[in-house]
Amino acid sequence: MLIAFDTETWPIQPGLPVPRLACGSFAGQLSNGKLWAQAYLADSTLLILRRYLIGTNNIIGLTIPFDILSSTRHCPSFEPSSVCDSRDMLALWVEALDAGRVHDVAIRQRLIDIASGEGCYGRKYSMQELAMRHLGMDLSAEKGPNSWRMRYHELESTPVTEWPASAREYAENDARVTLQIYLSQCAAPPHWLTDEASQVRHAATLALISAWGLRTNAARLEALEHSLQVKVGSINDALRLYGIMRTNGTKDKKKIQSLVSEAYKARGEEAPLTDKKHVSTSAETLITAGTDLLLAFGATVKPKWHLDNTCKTLRSGLVYPISTRYTVPMETGRSSSSGPPLQNLARKGGYREVFEPRPGFVYAIVDYSQQELCALAQIWYWLFGHSSMRDRIIQGVDLHLYLASIFLGQPLESLTKEKDGLARQFCKKGNFTLPVGGGPRTLWEIMRHDIAAGDLDPSLSSKTVEDCRALQKAWKKAWSEAVLYFDWIQRTIETTGGTIVQFVSRRVRGRCSFTEAGNTLFQGLAADASMQAGWNIQKECYLDRHSPLYGSRLVIFAHDEYVAECPADMAPEAAERMAWIMARTMEQYTPDVPIKAEPVLSMVWGKSAKQIYCEGRLACTAPPLVNGWT
Repeated sequence: MLIAFDTETWPIQPGLPVPRLACGSFAGQLSNGKLWAQAYLADSTLLILRRYLIGTNNIIGLTIPFDILSSTRHCPSFEPSSVCDSRDMLALWVEALDAGRVHDVAIRQRLIDIASGEGCYGRKYSMQELAMRHLGMDLSAEKGPNSWRMRYHELESTPVTEWPASAREYAENDARVTLQIYLSQCAAPPHWLTDEASQVRHAATLALISAWGLRTNAARLEALEHSLQVKVGSINDALRLYGIMRTNGTKDKKKIQSLVSEAYKARGEEAPLTDKKHVSTSAETLITAGTDLLLAFGATVKPKWHLDNTCKTLRSGLVYPISTRYTVPMETGRSSSSGPPLQNLARKGGYREVFEPRPGFVYAIVDYSQQELCALAQIWYWLFGHSSMRDRIIQGVDLHLYLASIFLGQPLESLTKEKDGLARQFCKKGNFTLPVGGGPRTLWEIMRHDIAAGDLDPSLSSKTVEDCRALQKAWKKAWSEAVLYFDWIQRTIETTGGTIVQFVSRRVRGRCSFTEAGNTLFQGLAADASMQAGWNIQKECYLDRHSPLYGSRLVIFAHDEYVAECPADMAPEAAERMAWIMARTMEQYTPDVPIKAEPVLSMVWGKSAKQIYCEGRLACTAPPLVNGWT
């Protein structure tokens, strides 16, 4: 039986992303095809929900992870120190999720849009948007400032039979419309929704991460803000010397446009134009113009943005936990995050070090080693029956140094990370960029962006498009199956009209360009493995009292990396267990390519976290806090 479910809570507040449940509503379809809907107060909602979850019903929602958490928060299991039995609400949800009986119409629509080729980038997936798309129904009037949407806590002690008609109608309509949208989506080809259950589980994993939230460290945040101010200030001083910035802080736009035009003309190209046909001065244009001066100017955009936006969000973490917003799935199968953008925070510059675990906890940090390259090697092995990249991985060879040895024409044994770090960094960028199918110019532009963002050594700004062309030649020599892969991609998109079906998950992406197809397969395979690993970890954190992870909480997901807050006394065992789960899960997706997942214990999230052991037990790189914040 199909049951649509929706919750209404007390108002969401900073530090309280999942407030107390106020009421809930259910909707279903009778044998004659008519729809029914009914609203209930919180306690009755939970009793009825338990009954539906225990059965074989399919539960449907819009942003269902929020409904899961709002119904679970009413139960003791949501708190880390509480005991959960097998009939606990969260355990019932997990059982239904594992059985594929939980559906989310927003996630379904994203999958449909991705499979159809329309894509989900820039689209909205609110009930208002989906109701208009599927039902031609305008719900804008119901979402006004005086609607019942934010006021159900006022009725918490009032029997539903005594509610105002508009309050009851709004609550019941949410469940009814959700069911109608679901039924309309059933017209889509079934194979477009093959991956729905996995994506809903991933959304639940990320919702738990968001609900727990992150705390920040005041001293390290102030250091970050100071470093950003100094960086922007020093670059602005240099720009004043060149006449790009006036003494009053305003920019000489005509001067900038002139420099941009000259830079592009020097390499025989037309400068990019705006919609109004003026020479562009966007950060994208400045960074890829090709001069160090314009690169420096473009590099001020992101630090200034972080000062005005990211740091403001991080400062709130001194008062209450920050709940980043995750979205799944994106076109490749990956997720995205915002507020703050944890998955895109630069590895350098002190952004990540701002976060710190709660008192009595430490961070267990586990990331995959070369995850996307392992996924790529597996795909090559599946397609062609051989892979030189797979062979090097099995041999334990550093893939980036191996490429560097071919690029430099030097024996691999003579190269080291320490001595040849810059060449390795250049080749690493090539290993992760060239499989997409982009050319030397694309690689060069990506490098310029990474330099501007602080993720790549500034010394690499001297690399030219011709250097990138030479690297591409070395890359194809190192990985001979790459040419076969590109030929296969070209034939596939020509035959299917651009439709790509993901290995293992069978997720469909339509109307792919050549580079989108090349990227989707290996990035999507890695993303699918990561999402399943996170789900496996969460189940032990919240439900398995016999696991060393029980009582730990995942707090960060960054594509190939998970970070958990673990009670200090159990952190070594918890971190090792996390690493074991991640490695074993990845093996299900890359059965012919071994992969490592290395655990680290630290009081910070960042490059300073190193793996150390003391008397055979994983140790923290700094002692855990016991009282208060430092």
